[in-house]
Amino acid sequence: MSLLRCATSATGICIIRFSIMAMMVLGLQACAGSAPVPGGTEAVNQPYFTSGNDLKSRVDKLNPGMSEDEAMKTLGIKKGQMTLLDRIGIRKALFGGENAPLPGTPEEQMEIYTIIQESTGYKLDFKDIYRKHGFSSPIRMQTDEKGVNYSVTMVFHDGALLEKPVLSGGPINDTDSTTIFDFLNPGTALSLIK
Repeated sequence: MSLLRCATSATGICIIRFSIMAMMVLGLQACAGSAPVPGGTEAVNQPYFTSGNDLKSRVDKLNPGMSEDEAMKTLGIKKGQMTLLDRIGIRKALFGGENAPLPGTPEEQMEIYTIIQESTGYKLDFKDIYRKHGFSSPIRMQTDEKGVNYSVTMVFHDGALLEKPVLSGGPINDTDSTTIFDFLNPGTALSLIK
């Protein structure tokens, strides 16, 4: 009986799945005690800052009233390297959400709306993450992720920083774990046959 004809029957699929699983378990048992392997890095704007603390210390030096040029020089980055915020992004940066009510009387709200329309906002992302993969057991693969992920938003009105920039995010120390059984399903088995 050919492998293809065998694979089309339910019994054939079960035999193939069992064979694949058995080979993976035997192979992984040898790796379970081995050292973790690098899993890659993820970096955004990393060349401009030595660390997350470097970014935070530069953001702390930014004060309301600073000019755009002075703020960018303090950060050590150019406007073109930042994400330009739209009006909704500016409103979120100033008031915490696009649907958040504007404070004040209707006249004051109209004035705030005008300020939003005339303002320029920027967002700067900084990410420096390192991943490593390893096996915590013969059938369980574990990925450890360490690093930092920050986002800074700034709003300028008439060329001056409107308020202290908003710095969000922080350190990352995550662990993700999956088993080989998560990868074994009928779709995976059939794709291996093709």
